[in-house]
Amino acid sequence: MKKGDITSLEIPLEQDSSFYKELSQHLSRLLHQQATLIGLPTLQGVTYVKALDILFLKGESAQASLHMTDGKHYIVNRTLRECEDKLNPLGFCRIHKSYIVNLQQIRKYSKGEGRTVELADGTKIDVTRGYYESFISKVTIL
Repeated sequence: MKKGDITSLEIPLEQDSSFYKELSQHLSRLLHQQATLIGLPTLQGVTYVKALDILFLKGESAQASLHMTDGKHYIVNRTLRECEDKLNPLGFCRIHKSYIVNLQQIRKYSKGEGRTVELADGTKIDVTRGYYESFISKVTIL
């Protein structure tokens, strides 16, 4: 195993524990997400971005705006529903009628009156009631 290689990680936990199962699923999603390229159709062709580099998507009628970790934005002619169907298996979650976030980019969740997530770049997005249960089921809180 090379330094920094997490593809063969040994964890001395009982394999039937719920923590082990959640950790295993999380690591599997993370490894899959790191290797996944997303094709974004443009007028010139297709631009490929790493799934891990997407912070969030914002729905704007029949288009979705992808906001990247490097500050770039891409517009695709897809509804947020179409994007959600393709990105959910890669560790993304819809938290609002107009937003899908990359769960790997969440740095903080604030509950209370205004449930919000704070992403790696400082962007804050509300988690609305209709999407709260789905969001909570996808994040691991110790």
